[in-house]
Formats: sequence, structure tokens, C-alpha cells
Amino acid sequence: MSVIYQLSLDNPFCQEYSDFIELLSISPDKTIQNYTNYVGRFLDWAYQQKGVTNLDEIIWKDYREYQKLLLSDHKGNTVNQHFCALKKFYEGILDKTS
Repeated sequence: MSVIYQLSLDNPFCQEYSDFIELLSISPDKTIQNYTNYVGRFLDWAYQQKGVTNLDEIIWKDYREYQKLLLSDHKGNTVNQHFCALKKFYEGILDKTS
């Protein structure tokens, strides 16, 4: 099994993240590793940097800020992969589509 990103211990999104890992369980190991890394990093950022404790509090400007942060360190394709993982998280776990 692949290495799965661990959320910070105080992160309030542990249940949603755990559900996401379960959703991915039939995926290839590399997909599980990448998607948990991308979504876990975002959830930690949202909690630690933005103070978000409920996923409904995240607004589009937060996603845009996170996207700019990623673009400062990564190429566009990697950023797209992050957002594909977030889309799967929202559609599969939170049943939200945009």
C-alpha cells in the first residue's frame, strides 16, 4: 500500500479525509498517494493558514489564493492535478460540484 499523507493532529477535517481515503481504496496506489497528498495538504493549509473549521467556510478566493501559492512552487500541470484531486474530494465526499 502507498504512503498516505497524514493530516495535522488538530485538523477538524479528519473524518472527511478518512472517508476520502476509503473512496480511493480501489484506485491504484500511486493515485491514492498523490490524491491524499494533494487533498491533505490543502485541508491542512485551509485550517492552519485560513482558520477554516468547516469546509463550507472556504470561498472561491481561498481556492484562488491556494492556486497562486502552488503556482509559485510548481508547474501548471501539477497545479491541475491538485485541483483534480480536490474536485474528486468535493464530488465524492461532500457531494458538491462546481
